[in-house]
Order: sequence, then structure tokens, then C-alpha cells
Amino acid sequence: MRDRLLHQPNKVSEHLLAYTSFLSVKDTKNKRLIFVQLWFNIVEKKASEITAIIRRSLIAASILIMSISIIHENAPQCYETSHSIQKIILPDGSVIYLNKNSKAYYQPGEWGIKRTVKLQGEAFFEVEKGPDFEVETALANIKVLGTSFHVHVSDTTYSLHCYTGKVCVHNNTNHFHQLVFPGEAAIFCNNGWHLTTFKLQNHPAWLSSTLEFSHESLNNVFTTIEKRFGISIMHPDYSDRYFTGTISSNSLDSIMRVICNPMNIKYKLLNKREIEVESHNSSIN
Repeated sequence: MRDRLLHQPNKVSEHLLAYTSFLSVKDTKNKRLIFVQLWFNIVEKKASEITAIIRRSLIAASILIMSISIIHENAPQCYETSHSIQKIILPDGSVIYLNKNSKAYYQPGEWGIKRTVKLQGEAFFEVEKGPDFEVETALANIKVLGTSFHVHVSDTTYSLHCYTGKVCVHNNTNHFHQLVFPGEAAIFCNNGWHLTTFKLQNHPAWLSSTLEFSHESLNNVFTTIEKRFGISIMHPDYSDRYFTGTISSNSLDSIMRVICNPMNIKYKLLNKREIEVESHNSSIN
């Protein structure tokens, strides 16, 4: 059969010859020897096939592990808080203190080239010196080199407080571009931007037991208190009224008095989880 195949040089015969070549044995009339040689050839052939399969499997596994590693490295690193403050250490040693009910994420695989953090909510940043460090939010973006600053973002308001170094905040929609220095704050409310100052501390009040506000709308003030105490404050729109001050107290009732009494605003503690604040032209019995 082998001799006949040798005279038919086509692809089928080539594959068949390659596959059956391991069945050839030395010329002998000893049937036992023929059987032993055939068995040895078969075992040797199977061993080489298994080795090839293992080799291919190892290569495939290595490629899979590398692919998973690359995918994991390029996947965004996300952090989300609910009832507690979280400290996040970034790849370059910069630190984010993420306040309650906030979210931050970045791309670890791009960090060596582009230091960018996307933020929803409120956070305090301590940035190590290096390439441009950017914080992207829904209302404005921030660019710094090495500094510490505080950002608070809601659906309609925005505040940036610079503690050290300098910060550039810009918003293309409103054509706003402002360089902010230590002790200065850029505030967006009522569809407008303005620059103000605040009493410079080492860090924002929410990192300690102190509450500190600098020309904050009462809407934002009440939101801050809600986050601090895990309560709900029902109030009308006070986006046109502002509060500036520092409150060192862990008493909810005391904090509400300090804020509301000077503005002749009445409030009522409904229960341990709810507070009702009067509207502009009404009173609470």
C-alpha cells in the first residue's frame, strides 16, 4: 500500500503518508518483534502528540492570562461611598478623601500618562507633584500640578476650595476659566460663577466634627447636614439665601439653630430622621 501511495503524489496521499509513517518497522519475519516495534512507535507517536498539545495549551493559557491582565489593568478603578468617608491612595501617592454618598473613578492603565479622576459628589484631594492632575465633574473640570483642594458637586451647584498650591477650574459651557489660590473658592449657583474667600484650615470641616460654610446656599448647607447625620430635611428652595460660618457641635438641634435663627427661619424636628423647614411665607406650629 505504501509503495502504491508513493506513486500518487497528491495532498491526500501526503497527509496519509505522514500519518502512517510511524507504523513502518524494520524488515523482519519475527511477528513478536514486529508487534513490539509497532507498539513502541504508537506510544512514541502519542507521547509527541500529547507534548505538542500541552505546549499549545500552555501558550494559549499564557496568552489568556496576559489578555486578562491587560483588560484588568485598563478597567476603571471605581470607588463609591454611602454612609462613611473613604480614603483612596492613587498610584502616584496622591490621596482622595471621598465623602459620604459620593463616587470617584480613574483608569490605572493610563495613570502614568494621564492623571485624571472623575468625581460625583464631594471629595478632598491631596495631590503629589507630577504631570497635570485633572478632576472631571458634570459642571466643571479642575487642573492642578501639586496642591490640596476640596470639591463639592451637585446637580445644579458646584464649589471648589483651594487649600494649598493653586487650582485652575474651567467650564466650556459657561466660558468660565479661573485660577484659584489658597483661601479662595470658586462657586457656581443660580447659573452663575463667582469667586469668594474662606477661612483657611488644614482640611474641610467634614473630615472632622466641625461644619464650615463659605457663602454656601442653604440648599447645600441642608444637604451637608443630611449627609453628616443621615437624615432628611424637607425645605423649600433656598438657592437665593446663603450661609457663612463655622459650627463646632455634634448636636443636630444646635446646628439647625445656628443656621436658621439668624435668618428668621423656623424648623421642626419631626422625628430622629426627619426635619421640616418652613417655607418663605409660612410658619410651623
